[in-house]
Amino acid sequence: EAVEWGPLGIRVNTVAPGGVETRPPADPEEMARSERAAVPLGRRAVPDDIAGAALYLLSDLSSYVTGHTLVLDGGALAKPAFFDADNVPVFVTDPALRARMRASGARERPVTG
Repeated sequence: EAVEWGPLGIRVNTVAPGGVETRPPADPEEMARSERAAVPLGRRAVPDDIAGAALYLLSDLSSYVTGHTLVLDGGALAKPAFFDADNVPVFVTDPALRARMRASGARERPVTG
């Protein structure tokens, strides 16, 4: 699209947000631990983070930016995978399942990306 619309002076960009905190988590301490392990910035985005990126792309500050997807994930994609400090996927939130995975050798599984 950027190639097609560029000659007309139209910039085409997208925003790709990762996890966005829209309400307080049920277990803030566990969420904070998981986020610190999975996301280099150590937290989920808040709506203002996404709005700021969109405003940048809409502003003249990005007048020479086109054909780009701005990933807003706190650096999560820069990590090899979504594993926490125990090498258990952060999306596994059930405490009993997490304990079984740790006990079964999740720590020894290689992290691949």
